[in-house]
Amino acid sequence: MGNRLDQGHPANRGGTRSPARYAVRPLVKLVGMVKSPQRRLSLPGRQGQPGSKCVHEGEFFFSNFSWYNSFHETSLAKGESVMKNAPRICSWGGIALIATTGFIHVIEAPDSFHEAAYKGWLFSANGLGALVAAYGIYRGKRSGGWNLGLLIVVGSLIGYVASRTVGLPHIPAEPEVWFEPLGVASVIVEGLFVAVFMRMTVSDKRI
Repeated sequence: MGNRLDQGHPANRGGTRSPARYAVRPLVKLVGMVKSPQRRLSLPGRQGQPGSKCVHEGEFFFSNFSWYNSFHETSLAKGESVMKNAPRICSWGGIALIATTGFIHVIEAPDSFHEAAYKGWLFSANGLGALVAAYGIYRGKRSGGWNLGLLIVVGSLIGYVASRTVGLPHIPAEPEVWFEPLGVASVIVEGLFVAVFMRMTVSDKRI
């Protein structure tokens, strides 16, 4: 009797079954749910009670990912909001950067008069032009705002490099001041303004 029971046990039919066969079953069932959403799954009830009502396997499976849909919709909404506010953000960034460029040159203007009068006046004009450009950007003007700011920034960068390499008229080159704090800060701010200007140009072309 014991031998018959042992022989009838599923584990003793045809030898010992590999545990991998039982591990693969959930995966096979999951693939079947995705490929054949029309199948129905009968959820088991409590022990001794019939199974619960049948539910659609596709609904049972994909309802667990409802959080993904809400997250995706929220991400799209945030992305659209950022795109709409991008020109405004760039405008305020350009205003801050060009104003900082002018402020730095106004600070250095008094010392520049001692080197050469025209250099002091150029630094003063840089500060005044930066204010005009900042106001133009605020008003949304292309030529009187962004283009003027770009002209001021590029001129400042050329003057910075020239004063430390070949020198300026009546002023010898000063290679030892490459890393002067205010000069480095001015170059960084001017480079950022050029980047924002390019970003605004790309946005205008897309529109």
